Amino acid sequence: MDFDFVGSQKIKIYSGFLFVLTVLFLPLSFKIFFPAIGTVLIFPAEIMIGILALMFVYDLMFKNGFAIGHLSFLKQPITIMILLYLAFNTASGAFSTMHLVSLKAVIVKTSYIVVFYFFMYNILKQNLSSYTELMKLYGFSIALVIIYSLLIQSKVGFNRYGSGYACHPFYNDHTIFAAAILFLIPVFIAFNAFPKTLELTIGNRILVFAGFCLLALGFYFSFCRAAWVSLLASATLSLLIIIGFRFRGLMILFFLSLTALFLFFGPLLNKLKENKVDSTVTNAGLFEHFYSITNITSDVSNKERLNRWDCSIKMFKERPVLGFGPGTYQFQYLPFQNSENLTYISRQIPLRPGFGSFYWHSNAVGLLQDKDYTHFQGKGGTAHSEYFLELAEGGLPSMLLLIGLFFTGLFYSLRTLTKTKDKKTKIIVVIAISGLTTYFVHGVFNNFLDDCKLAFLFWSSLSLIAAADLKTKINSQSEAEA
Repeated sequence: MDFDFVGSQKIKIYSGFLFVLTVLFLPLSFKIFFPAIGTVLIFPAEIMIGILALMFVYDLMFKNGFAIGHLSFLKQPITIMILLYLAFNTASGAFSTMHLVSLKAVIVKTSYIVVFYFFMYNILKQNLSSYTELMKLYGFSIALVIIYSLLIQSKVGFNRYGSGYACHPFYNDHTIFAAAILFLIPVFIAFNAFPKTLELTIGNRILVFAGFCLLALGFYFSFCRAAWVSLLASATLSLLIIIGFRFRGLMILFFLSLTALFLFFGPLLNKLKENKVDSTVTNAGLFEHFYSITNITSDVSNKERLNRWDCSIKMFKERPVLGFGPGTYQFQYLPFQNSENLTYISRQIPLRPGFGSFYWHSNAVGLLQDKDYTHFQGKGGTAHSEYFLELAEGGLPSMLLLIGLFFTGLFYSLRTLTKTKDKKTKIIVVIAISGLTTYFVHGVFNNFLDDCKLAFLFWSSLSLIAAADLKTKINSQSEAEA
């Protein structure tokens, strides 16, 4: 793989190598809990990200490695949206209900954006193909986790309970695992569909085909309902783009769908209440998982999500502009729960900072074989939605900015597809927007942007779209002048 980096020479060499190493180790990193200071470290990825962020800032401040000649990138609307999003998160942290918790959350989020969006642009500015190469590297790394997960599941059963934590300690549970796999599937589909355009050798074609098969197996046996919904949404959007829909047409379809949902909400709600298919029953299969998505009366997972979303709305009403502060939801939502909304997996005892995730268990297979799932129940968690989480922690502006990021990214990806004549650029842009679609839909049901494993996929894809837009604009101007 050949990656191009810019910046001062020493920073270029060291940070370039470290960035590639970070991407390689992202799927293989695991959480370490430090109870004395109440914090969690994703090792070794977060250490590498911290070093990269410091190197980037040093190069920016003292070596002019980024600032010179990059004003156009800073003015790009996606970048402006991200900077506004960071500004509101910082302001929310300043007025947080838990200042130390929010300070850590803001620092972590800023580091992810600095490295995976701004530093990533330093790579993509030179060569857009570096995006697919890095995604392929991540894909081969997560393939090792898939093999490990399938081996664990072979011992405990290929079912919902077997999949739930088989990917531990590398991924918290099957939901984030499935979200990461699904984000990569468009990359490997493109490699298999357009090997010549993406410049694959015969040997690489065999590897990417094997990689796609592993990703498909890992995705199927993850038994994640939100991921199946995301797959359907991404496939639909990709198909509409391929057949010629552009931003205006997609927005018309989107608002027509919202209007239909509003008009038929009552009958639809009554129909949903009739669904009794439960994803939490023993040996629940794909059928139960898929059809239980709309069970809002007896499926405990869905009921708990509604409980968390209800808490988010109440928290928003209390602090609508800046929210309770980044990272505070899991500690602050408990008083907002109604007794009638509680489930057996609801938490009613406050967490201490740093606790609430599933960490290394020396006998994970034995734990699953014994069906001792009480270890996982009532363990806290957050809002089970990226949007409701932003609403509660950052207020309405933060949530709208996050949603706006998707539509801004969609607009500029479609504009690039319209203006560029380069087939390779078109393929890479469709890959990026397809992956982002999977996460923006998945984000309705879960939230993972505070985890570097998903943050890399998310922010680097937005960086790719911004870089492709600027590159296409420059090429169009050059052709016009010629």
